[in-house]
Amino acid sequence: MPPACPRARRRLGIAAIIDDEVPIRDVAAVTAGQAAEAMICNRLTSPAPLVHVGGWARTWAAEEIPGIVPASLNDDKPGRTLDAIAPHLDQITSAVAVAAITTFDIGISQLHQDMTSFSLHGAYDETDEDYPGPRYGHPKDRRPDLLQVQAGIAASGDGGIPACHRACVERRYGNLKGPLAVAPMFLHSNRRIAALITVISLALLVFCLIEREARRNLAPQTKLDGLYNRQPARPTGGLILTTLASLCLIPATATTPAQVTRPNTVQARLLELLGVDPTHPP
Repeated sequence: MPPACPRARRRLGIAAIIDDEVPIRDVAAVTAGQAAEAMICNRLTSPAPLVHVGGWARTWAAEEIPGIVPASLNDDKPGRTLDAIAPHLDQITSAVAVAAITTFDIGISQLHQDMTSFSLHGAYDETDEDYPGPRYGHPKDRRPDLLQVQAGIAASGDGGIPACHRACVERRYGNLKGPLAVAPMFLHSNRRIAALITVISLALLVFCLIEREARRNLAPQTKLDGLYNRQPARPTGGLILTTLASLCLIPATATTPAQVTRPNTVQARLLELLGVDPTHPP
């Protein structure tokens, strides 16, 4: 997976934060935090239905970078992880927000509130009253025939970073509908829906932090040569991840460490802006 993803999530400490809230049995092969991080990385690279996350992990070097054996992300592991983190969503999002603000020095004197909706297929006749229940309404995708869940996000004026969210700035939710679009999947409870919205919002946070860091380190320039169709372009999270996606990780052997394939000029510049050393993979 693009080196920028694991570096950003490691600086945030997402897995550790989740594992502090959701302890697991000693026999578990993957912690809730590790599984959640895998789903976040999946959203950022090649969104797949939850039952296909294991296949994604084999393709995107999940074993070498996050340290997760792909087989452990079996068909029901992502769903069980959503069940496990659901009672702790407020604590998780608050702790990650604090980590983002302090680690990346994000200014929060101005916050912009925005609302969006997620349309759902299915009846959802029985819902858990502790979580937002699907309702009919006026969704932004103009599908009033579908149930929906509303969600709100507060984005900082400093880089548009999503400082907090809650299931219940259009520019940032637009990323969820574009480069981070959710692949169709089946969720049989509103408990899992609320938890998945949190996972997607954490992916959005990582996405925005990558974009902000590249732009800050590029200043006073605003465009990077060759970034889009060999033309100068303003770095966006989508362009950055797309450009770095072709980099491959060569796994370590008994005699050589893991290494990233030689980046081209644009990739090398992006890695420099993001503070990633390609000779020392995350």
